Amino acid sequence: MIPAAVALAVGTVSIWLARARKRCKPEDVPSNAPPFPPKQGEFDVIFLGTGASTGVPTITHIIQGTDGKGKACEVCQDALNSGSRNRRNNVSILVRFCDFDGSTKHLMVDAGKTMRTAVIESFPKFGVRDIDALLLTHGHADAVLGLDDLRDLQVLEDVVEDGKFLGYRTLTGAPLKVVSNKATLDTAKSIFPYLAGGVEMVKPNVMRRRVACLEWVEVEDKAMLCEETAGMPVRVFPVFHGSNYISLGFAFGRCETFGKGKWHVGLDPDALALPMFAHQSQVAWQIGLYD
Repeated sequence: MIPAAVALAVGTVSIWLARARKRCKPEDVPSNAPPFPPKQGEFDVIFLGTGASTGVPTITHIIQGTDGKGKACEVCQDALNSGSRNRRNNVSILVRFCDFDGSTKHLMVDAGKTMRTAVIESFPKFGVRDIDALLLTHGHADAVLGLDDLRDLQVLEDVVEDGKFLGYRTLTGAPLKVVSNKATLDTAKSIFPYLAGGVEMVKPNVMRRRVACLEWVEVEDKAMLCEETAGMPVRVFPVFHGSNYISLGFAFGRCETFGKGKWHVGLDPDALALPMFAHQSQVAWQIGLYD
């Protein structure tokens, strides 16, 4: 089963799929090639993680020296090397889109155990400083255990009045939306109760401590979102994540309304036969998705 944040990107098919199917190799892309941002009314998908729930390398394969079948795991051994393409984070993506007012916005799907590593590895490459919303597929560790580090994805400024430091304020003046169904949000809140109890405010929009300022947005398993996702239309749908556990899938874009058909990307957790594409060969190269 492919975890819930693995996407099949199908937007602007004639250009992006043609680039993906070219099967570019790392040497085909100049080392100084810029990470092209999407144009107005378009978007792309950055793969932050494509590994298992444990991440790669797995602890067992390293400390025991075998893959459980008496053989050394060559993948995990190679993943120990710095820069190895076999080193993989928990499954997560970043949807980067340019709104029709020209502003670039970012939606992240899942914040698992390796979220901090994924952000450090990828965000500077693409000039990303913050995110506009976080979508959670389910409540397992590989999707939610990085929530504490969301405070570093909010750009804060010190608030000083009459020479006295009061606290911190988000530059947007608004909390970060964390979007999922009731079951997932309840799980996340139980793991991080200090993020769920509300932030202590000195005055309106001024936090006493530097913590993640979150707004928990509960949605139905079959919801249509837009305002909750910074203007990007998103359709939510339930899928099975092993046995009868319900996870959420996300379909980004609504062709009949936005961008003359350019806004469209599907998210299908159980599509075993579907290939994984990045919208731009440059994006795929940066994250290491070559065969």
